Amino acid sequence: MKISNKEVVHFPLFFSEQVAPNINMEYMDSCATALGLITYKLLHNTKDEEKEVVNKSIRAILKMQNPDKSWSSVLYQGNDKQKKQLDGIIIETCFALNALIECSFLDKEYLYDENVLTEFQINDLSDRINFVVESVKWLDQNKEDNGWYYTTTKHFTETDSILPTASATISVINTLHQISSKFEALQSENIQIKQQDFNLIKTLIHSALKALFDMQKSSGGFSKKRGDAESIAQTSNALVALLQLETNYIQPEFEPKIELSIKWFLSKVNNIYDDEKVDVTDYFDEYDQIIEEEQRPLKRPIRHETHIDSYSFLALLSISQSKKYMKSLSSWSRIVLYYHIKKSYHHLMKLQTDDGQFSGAFECRRKIQSEKYPIYSTYQAIVALKIIQNDFETFYKSYSTMRKYYYRLGLLLLTVIVFGLVLVFGNNKSKWVVFALSVAGNIAAQPIIQKMNFRLW
Repeated sequence: MKISNKEVVHFPLFFSEQVAPNINMEYMDSCATALGLITYKLLHNTKDEEKEVVNKSIRAILKMQNPDKSWSSVLYQGNDKQKKQLDGIIIETCFALNALIECSFLDKEYLYDENVLTEFQINDLSDRINFVVESVKWLDQNKEDNGWYYTTTKHFTETDSILPTASATISVINTLHQISSKFEALQSENIQIKQQDFNLIKTLIHSALKALFDMQKSSGGFSKKRGDAESIAQTSNALVALLQLETNYIQPEFEPKIELSIKWFLSKVNNIYDDEKVDVTDYFDEYDQIIEEEQRPLKRPIRHETHIDSYSFLALLSISQSKKYMKSLSSWSRIVLYYHIKKSYHHLMKLQTDDGQFSGAFECRRKIQSEKYPIYSTYQAIVALKIIQNDFETFYKSYSTMRKYYYRLGLLLLTVIVFGLVLVFGNNKSKWVVFALSVAGNIAAQPIIQKMNFRLW
């Protein structure tokens, strides 16, 4: 659609013909547009993508930024003259920054139409860096007790009672880590980054980690906020974030806490396959966004969902790819891990629709038919599948391990049965011959089993 006579591309929150036209006429969804752009980038390489889709999506994201450098959930058409002002939301701000970063916004060479950026007074790399830093400063100004609540809290009368939440704090950690990595890459190319900006990002990550671990229970699971019960969704969300961080962010006292979290997660992940075992409050965040309309604060309800099926699978992949934490697992925990990597993969793929209007999209657990296919469930599933694609060897090894376990178990069971029969009906000489052959057979079978190719069925 057009805003201020400029064409923009935006994405719907729900893939549904029943509701999309009405939403398009009313507003652009910032979260959906950011996730849609990231997903588009994941599904296309720079050579075969449509540049106009990316350019107009970037324009939409930049257009939706608030004057205070945050992003709210939606932008109503005619925003230039509207009397409504929506407060910034932490997760939306992170998604918007992630989308821009995915589109080379913090790379030395910008790959898209620079004229779109100049519409927003962004003229060169220095301006792009400053643009991101200003939003980081907004995040800094709106943190609560070292972490982040869902929204800014400037309208709250008692901010001391506001606790940081896991989903918002984890989103900030992920975004700041991306920015930090990009800044380090620019520095390696002799691009100057202000040291105070770099220090701010690192300080915020360290404080966010402390806030996140304050939400960890003695069992190892992470809660939605301090004092709540453990959450499978937030624990998987936390593990995905923690296991990607470099060692300089993971202090020594954090390592046993991560190990404990992995063990708790592996003990509970079997629950995700049964709707009755996962309470809706475990993966839905519900809160209010403040809208200022003619200087009157109004509440707008928000429901953000962590797609527990994708995030659990992502957590399993992250654990399997971590040599450090794989070594800390017991033999039984490794078996559980490999079992659920295979089971969770098939569980996730069953959520993808293979025909009809929504062919290719992934379902979520919402009950309303028009909300069954939100953009974030497809986005998060594609993130998981891209990880498999980028490191298929590690996934294939993990996926096929359970079949190897079954072969070994079957061979061992056969050996026990044969030895038992000989023990009952044979003589002493035959017993020792069978025992020796069984040992030799098991030893000889190991390299054969390891080299066997297994299909993904």
